Amino acid sequence: MLQIQLLRENPQEVIDRLKIKNFDATELVAEIRELDSENRNLKKKIDDNLMAQNQGAKKIGQLFKP
Repeated sequence: MLQIQLLRENPQEVIDRLKIKNFDATELVAEIRELDSENRNLKKKIDDNLMAQNQGAKKIGQLFKP
């Protein structure tokens, strides 16, 4: 099984090795890298939203303190 790290860092190596097995993976590797990038961006947005939510909850907690 291929590690995503290898696809991120050395996509051409993966493509070249799969060509040995008569498999053209150029389009698949490009699509996987694109989806990985989109996934990482969405995870960052989720983390940013959770951070904002936690900060808001903290401010609300401070407002309720006597």
